[in-house]
Amino acid sequence: MGDEETPESVPGPAPEPDVELVRVLSAGDAGLIAIARSLLEAEGIQFLLKGDGLQDLFGMGRITEYSYVVGPAEFWVRADDARRASELLADLKSEEPEQPR
Repeated sequence: MGDEETPESVPGPAPEPDVELVRVLSAGDAGLIAIARSLLEAEGIQFLLKGDGLQDLFGMGRITEYSYVVGPAEFWVRADDARRASELLADLKSEEPEQPR
């Protein structure tokens, strides 16, 4: 581990610490997550995906009793891109199963 070099900078735009983010989708289905990621990337919309690795941490596919504890993956985009991203992902939102409360 000590021999690894860390890059001086990460490719992409410079970080903006005060940028406002908006959640545009929550999904627990790995297929929906992949489609949403693909749609946003194809449109050049930058996003933050929270919780994606947690679904696989316990070896779960679709929603199980543990998914409620772990929670769904969430897609967050810049406020300026939220409307366009929501329109792109609108069909995916209606396909996500309702979770019991």
